Order: sequence, then C-alpha cells, then structure tokens
Amino acid sequence: MPELRDRTCASPVDAVLAEFDRRKELFQERCQRTITQVTDILREKGIPTHSINSRVKGKKELEAKYLSAEKDYTKLDHVPDVAGLRVITFYSDEINEVANVLRREFEVIKEDDKRKGKANEFGYSALHLDCRYSKAQLDRTECKRFNGYTFEIQIATILGHAWAEIHHGWYDRQSSSTLEEERRFNRLAAVLELVDHEFLEIRRKKYERERIASVQVAAESPEIPITLESLKAFIEQKDIVGEIDEKLGRVLGKPVKGALSSGQIGAMVESIKFASISTVQGLESMLRKTSPVLEEFQAGCAPIWRNISIPNATYSRGYCVAQLVNLLISAGGEDKYKSCFRSGRFGSYPGHDLSAQVAIAKEIVERHRLSD
Repeated sequence: MPELRDRTCASPVDAVLAEFDRRKELFQERCQRTITQVTDILREKGIPTHSINSRVKGKKELEAKYLSAEKDYTKLDHVPDVAGLRVITFYSDEINEVANVLRREFEVIKEDDKRKGKANEFGYSALHLDCRYSKAQLDRTECKRFNGYTFEIQIATILGHAWAEIHHGWYDRQSSSTLEEERRFNRLAAVLELVDHEFLEIRRKKYERERIASVQVAAESPEIPITLESLKAFIEQKDIVGEIDEKLGRVLGKPVKGALSSGQIGAMVESIKFASISTVQGLESMLRKTSPVLEEFQAGCAPIWRNISIPNATYSRGYCVAQLVNLLISAGGEDKYKSCFRSGRFGSYPGHDLSAQVAIAKEIVERHRLSD
C-alpha cells in the first residue's frame, strides 16, 4: 500500500487532525444518537444484549491509522471508524441476529468478519460493519447533518469484548512484546472461544428441556415431575391457573398480570416439593380440589396481610400455585412453616402474624378434609 506522501491528493495529517478537532462534538453526538437507535431497534426485535458502548477515536489513534502504510486514506471521511459502537451480546449466535437487524436498518458499506481466522489461529473475534445512515433516516430533520458520515459497529460476545479490551490495552502500553506473551494471549483467546461455545451448548440444552416439558404438559403425559421447566409450562398453559388467579386477585382487590421470573419459579418448585406434591398431575389435581378453598383461605388471611408492605400492587400469573403451597404448609403448623423459611423456599413479610395464618389454614384443611 502507498505511503501517505504517495497518495494522490492526500490531505496532510495536521489538516486531518485539525478537521477532527472541529467535528469531534458532532462525532460524539452521532455516537449517542446511534446508540439510542440501535438499543431501541434491538429491544423492539426482542434481541437481548449485555450492553452497547461507543467511542470516538483519540487523536493519536487517528493519526496512526491515517498514516498507516496498510491504508489508503486521503481525508478524514475515509476513516470509517472515527466514531464507533460495540454491541456486546451474551451468546455467539446472537452476533448474526444483531447483524441481520442492523443490515436492514443502516446502509452497510463494508463488512469485516474477524471470526473467520485461520484454523490454527485465535484472537479477536467479532463482526465489524462499516455503516452510513440510510436515505430514510437522513430524511429526518435531526439526522440531516450526519449525511456522508460513516461509523463502525462492532458486534462481539461478552468474552470477546473482555479479551479485546485487555489485549488492546496491553499492546497500547508495550513498545515490544515477546513471543511468549503473544503465545499466552493466543492461548487465552482459544480458551475464551471454547467457553463461548460451551455457554451456547448449555443454553441449547436448557431450551431443549423447556421444549420437552412444554410438549409433555400440553400432551398431558403421565407422571411429569415438578421441575422449573415443567412448572413454567404448567403455569403458562393451563387455564385452571388463570381462572383461580383471577378469583384470588378479586378477593384481594389486586390485578393478576405478567409472568414470574425463573428465580421465582425455581423457588416455587422447592416449596411445592416441601408441600409433598411431586408431579404436575398432582399439582393440577390439588388446584382443582382446592379452588374454592383457596378463595376462603385468601379471604380469611386478608386482614392479616393487609398491613404487610408488598412492593408491587400486582400479582403474576401462577400466584394461585404459591397460595396453594402457602395453605398446605401453613396447615402443617408453625414449625413446618418456619422450616420452609429457613430452607429458603419461602420469604416472609414484616409483621406477618404467622400463628393466625396457621390457625386459619388448619381449620380449612380439616373442615374440607384436604389431608385425606
């Protein structure tokens, strides 16, 4: 590649740096606007990201890149990554998902897939897109001043981002590095690539468990054990859950909406087992059997719970399952209930009159012979 002095009509580096100084605020503004835009797009498409970062090149970096013998830049606008974003994903297969969305949103001038190295080489792994705003975007008043500007979007996993930041920072500070240092960085890159693939495989197996559980619950397969996946599918699929939730919500005057988190469902799995329910079929049978009883339990305990400080004014779908367990464990007595607290299966509320709740639960269970 030609040296700067051999490039036809090349602007002197001092002129390029002076122009950069004049336009730096515009580069920074473009970064922030593009971050907002990319964040909104990916959220709308339901693609999760760890974070989206931006940066405008420093003058020393810009000078080095402009003067590089490997480049053929002749003016500032030829340097595509003066302004840049990095989209950081959780999993490696999400890199292509993000890229496909961005290709539709922006005009992509050039792509550099740094994931495709030689078979025996490891290092920085990311996909780079040199972009411009599309014509539709430039028609917007707030974007017109960005006409002709390019920017780079890098897409990498959390681990790829971590390796790049450490590696880049190291070589920015070292004038020379030994072969052993290079080999160590390459070994680390290989390990991180393996870890990325392992995370992907773990997620695949998790999704497969969820798929199997969902099919089993829908098909009403016999003896489905209570697991996080099967309970989640049960709560999502069974009409009885929604019906009882609505009734209990009306008793307390609280709307029931939204979904439980995986952490909440996981805790519920443990408490269900503590209540001696081991299968999805057993849970559904007990819910059907106790539907009117749960309303009675809810109404009886409402005065006890009235002064309890609860952060959210709504309950998520599946609330009835938690209240069924609450009833059954309360009927076992204070010691059993406290044992459930100590095991981490339940949480307690300040000011909770446990003895009164236990008395109500025992009377209801005995009267309706639920322990038979």
